[in-house]
Amino acid sequence: QSMEDSTVGGWIATDAFGQLSTRYGGVRGQVRGVRVAGLDGAVHHEAAGPHLGAEGTLGVVTEVTLRVRPNPVSRRYFAYEFAGAEPALDWAREAMTKNGPPSVLRLYGPVDAFFNGLKRSGGGSSGALRSRVEALLLKRTDWLNALTPLLGRRWLAVAVYEDESPYQDAAPPPAREAVDLGEGPASRWWQRRYHLSKERLERTFAAGGFVDTADFWAPLELCRVLDETVRAALRPHALAFSHLSHFDATGACLYVTFAGSGGAERHARAWTAALQAGAAAGANVNHHHGIGLGKLSWIQNAWDAPRLSAWRAEKRARDPHCLLNPGKICP
Repeated sequence: QSMEDSTVGGWIATDAFGQLSTRYGGVRGQVRGVRVAGLDGAVHHEAAGPHLGAEGTLGVVTEVTLRVRPNPVSRRYFAYEFAGAEPALDWAREAMTKNGPPSVLRLYGPVDAFFNGLKRSGGGSSGALRSRVEALLLKRTDWLNALTPLLGRRWLAVAVYEDESPYQDAAPPPAREAVDLGEGPASRWWQRRYHLSKERLERTFAAGGFVDTADFWAPLELCRVLDETVRAALRPHALAFSHLSHFDATGACLYVTFAGSGGAERHARAWTAALQAGAAAGANVNHHHGIGLGKLSWIQNAWDAPRLSAWRAEKRARDPHCLLNPGKICP
C-alpha cells in the first residue's frame, strides 16, 4: 500500500505488515533467510531476525527468501455497524479467538468511515459532501472538529475471510449488538484498498496543508482509551480520524490520520502531540512504519527493552563506528 515505493528491502528494514496480516502475520512470518553485505566486504547468508526493523543499520540486504502460499479459493465479505468502540472491540476479540482469524479485520471510527466512504449513506451525494469537506479542511479544522460529533459514535467493522486450508470453515462470530450491513462495505473496501491518490496528497501539500499518519500498537483493552487520547491531543492542531487494523492475538494497530494547515511548524506540533499522547497512554509508538528520524526521541516507546538491547548489541558488533545509516539506533 506504499504506492510505487514499496520494496522487499523496505519490508525487511521496517519489519513491515501488509493488509492481510491478521491471518498471515507480517513479513517476519514470511521471510526464511537473507543475504547481507557487511562492512567486511563479504556477502553472507543469515537468519533475517536481526535485520527486521533495523532500517539498514546492520548491513545491506541484497537477497530475501520468502514463503509463498497458494491463492485462496474464494473470499467472503462481512460488515457490521456497532453502537461504539467497546462493542466493536468485544466482537473483534471474539473474531480473533473463534473459528479461525479473518484475513482482514478493521474497525473504523465514525470520521474515518465517513472519509473512506464506508457508511451506509455512502454514495454520490456523500462523495460530493466529502469533497466539499476536504476543501474546508485546510483552513478551518476547528470547524470540522466541531462538526464531527454530527457523524455519531457508531463504529464500522470490515472483515474478509479467505477460504483456504486450514481455514475453510472460518467465519465471523455473531454480531449480536450490531447492524449487519451485508458484504457491500467490505467488498468496496477490498476493491478500493490500493486506490491511494498521490495527486490528491500533492494538491494538499501544494495548497499549504499537511496530511500525515501515526501508527501505534496496544493491547485490545487499551485501544479505546488510546484512540480517544491521541485524537484529543491532535484536536488543537489538526483534524484527526482513526481506525484499528492489523489485529494479532493480543492487540491491534491504531492508525491515526491527521490533516490541517499552518505550515511545517504546525505539522510538527501535531506530530509531537500525537506521539507524546500515545507514549503517555502506554502504547508502542510504532507498528509497521519504522522509526526513521522522526520517532528517534520515542525509540524507548517503540520497541520493548530486550529487543532494543539485542539490536544495539548487534550494532556494536557489526558496525562499532556507526557507518551504516548513521544516526539510527546508535546512542
